[in-house]
Amino acid sequence: MNMNLVILIFTTILMHMIYCEYRNTICENNMVCNCNNFSITCYKLSLQLPINIPNNITTIHFTEVYISHTINNQILKDDKLVNLTWSMSNITTVGPLNKSELIYLDLSYNLINNISSSFFVNIPRLQYLDLSNNHISSLSDNTFSSLNLIENINLENNLFQTLSQDIFKESVGLRYLSLGNFNLLTIPNGIFSNLENLEYLNIGNSGIQYIQSSIGDLNNLKILNINNCINLTTIEEDFIDKKIPNIEVINMSNCSNIQNLPMGIASLKNLRELYMHGIQVPVNCYNGWFTKWYKETTVIKGYKNFSKLSAIDNLDCPPKIYYISGSVTLKLTKNGKIVCKSFGHPKPAITWLIPGGLTYHENKENDRNISSHPKIHDWDMVSVNNNQQIFTDSDGYLNISRMIRNNIGNYTCYVSNIYGHDSQVIEVHLESEFFFNIKINALLLGILSAMGFLMLTILCCALKLLLKRLNCIKVKQNSMEMQNEDKQNNVPENV
Repeated sequence: MNMNLVILIFTTILMHMIYCEYRNTICENNMVCNCNNFSITCYKLSLQLPINIPNNITTIHFTEVYISHTINNQILKDDKLVNLTWSMSNITTVGPLNKSELIYLDLSYNLINNISSSFFVNIPRLQYLDLSNNHISSLSDNTFSSLNLIENINLENNLFQTLSQDIFKESVGLRYLSLGNFNLLTIPNGIFSNLENLEYLNIGNSGIQYIQSSIGDLNNLKILNINNCINLTTIEEDFIDKKIPNIEVINMSNCSNIQNLPMGIASLKNLRELYMHGIQVPVNCYNGWFTKWYKETTVIKGYKNFSKLSAIDNLDCPPKIYYISGSVTLKLTKNGKIVCKSFGHPKPAITWLIPGGLTYHENKENDRNISSHPKIHDWDMVSVNNNQQIFTDSDGYLNISRMIRNNIGNYTCYVSNIYGHDSQVIEVHLESEFFFNIKINALLLGILSAMGFLMLTILCCALKLLLKRLNCIKVKQNSMEMQNEDKQNNVPENV
C-alpha cells in the first residue's frame, strides 16, 4: 500500500514538472502541436511574438506555421537546436542564425527571395540545407563559404538564372547537390572544380542549352540527373568520358532537343542505367554509333524510337570509333583482346598498326585504298605469315594469344572507308606485378645466400675454436714441430 502511494506521488510530481515545462509555451496548443521531451511538431498554426519554446528542444518541425516576422535569433532563441524544418509557411525573409549545434535546416516551399552571406556564418556544423521551391533570385560568391561540413544542398525550383563560379569553392565535402530550375540558363566554367566528393548532381528541369566539360572534374559522381531540360541541345564529348568517368546512372529523359548523343557514353565502364524516355535521337551520321551500341548494351531504359534510326543505314557516313579498350594491362604468357568499335557506312575496313612495324588488316576490301595490301605486312609492304600469336577476328578486334615483352607498346586502330577515316591509340602494358615478384624473389635469394654464407663462416669459426679447446689443433702443431727438429738433427755435419 505504501509503495502504491509512493508511485502515485512520484507520478504526480513528474506530471506537474512536465506541465510547468510546457505551460505558457507553444506546446499548450496540443490540438496542432505534438511535443515530447526533445521535439516539437506543429501543423497549420499562426504564431505571434514572443514564441515560447520549451527548454532542451533539439528538433522543430513546422509545416504551414505562419509568422509575419523575419526568422532569426529573436524568433529561435534555443541554442541547443539540432534539426529545424520550417516549410510551406510563406516565409519571405531570414536573418542571421546563431545555432552552433544546428545540423539540419529545411526552409523549403516558402517565399524567400534573398539569402544574405551572413546567414550561415554562425552555423558551422550544418550538414543538410534545403532551400528548394523558394523565390531566390541570386546568391553571392561567399554564401556558403562558412559551411565547411556541408554535405547536401538543395536549391532546385528557385528563380536564379546563373550562379557564381566560386559559390561552392569552400564546400569541398559536398556529396549531394540539386540546382534544377527552369530559370537556370547557364552553368559557369569551373563551378564544380572543388567538388571532388560529389556523388549526386541534379540540374534537371532547367533551361540550360549546353553542358561544357569545363564546369569541373567530377570523378566520384555516381548519379547525374538532367531530365526535362527541353532546351538542352549539346553535351560536350569530353564531359562524359573525362569529367564523369565513374558515373553509374544518367537520367536524360525528355531532353528532346539533344542533337548529338555523346559517344563517350559507350565507354562508361560503371554505367548501369541510362534513362531516355521521350528522347528523339536525330537521324544523322554522328548518331550512327548509337544504332550499334543499342543492340550491345542493356543499360538503356525507356527508349522507344529505335525503329526510326534504321534510316541511318541509308546514309553515306565516314567511319567513327566510338569505343576502345583504353589502356590494357596483360600478364606475361597470358592472352588478351584489344577492342576497337566503330560505325560507318559502308562498313569500315579496320587496320591495326602494332609495335615492331607489322600491319594487320580486316575487311580491307571496304576501302579501295588498302584493298590490294597483304592481310599482314611490314613497313615495306612485304607479306608476313601469321604465326597466330597476334591475329584479328571477324569483328576487327586484335587478339594476343601469348603476351611477351615485345608486345608492349602503342597499338593504333585505324578505320576507313571511301568517305573518310578515324584512328585511336591504345597502350598495352605488361603487368608490373610480374616484374615486382622477380625483383622480390631475387632480393630474397640474395639475402638467403648472404645469410647462408654468414652462417657457414660462423660455423667454421666455431668448429675451429672447439678444436682448439680440445687441443686437437695444438697436438697436431706439436707433432709437426718435433718432425722438423728430427730433420734438423739428421743433417750430416759436413753439409
